[in-house]
Amino acid sequence: MGKKTSLNLKVREIVLGEFLRKNLSVDKIVMFGSHARGRQGPESDIDLIIVSRDFRGKKLIEKVELASGLNWQLVHQTKKPFDLLYYSDLEWRKGSSLIITAAKREGKVIYG
Repeated sequence: MGKKTSLNLKVREIVLGEFLRKNLSVDKIVMFGSHARGRQGPESDIDLIIVSRDFRGKKLIEKVELASGLNWQLVHQTKKPFDLLYYSDLEWRKGSSLIITAAKREGKVIYG
């Protein structure tokens, strides 16, 4: 198993474990940006979008509060920096922001 596949599996395991512990659903996990393109540098962070139907109708701060502790777990267990974005399943499906569009085009779905 390659380094990248191993990292993807580890990230998926951490996100699913944390959300399960909090009784939150995970519909999709998408890695995007330099890591998804395979062009990361030694200081590159890992950009993740986490899609959950439990984020429906929630403001950004509420989503962050629901997922509190996830970023720490990811950094602690992988020793890499992360940038996390949270969307409901409806926001992801209907979304047309630059980030969602780019993630749909070039992102790597690691769950869902």
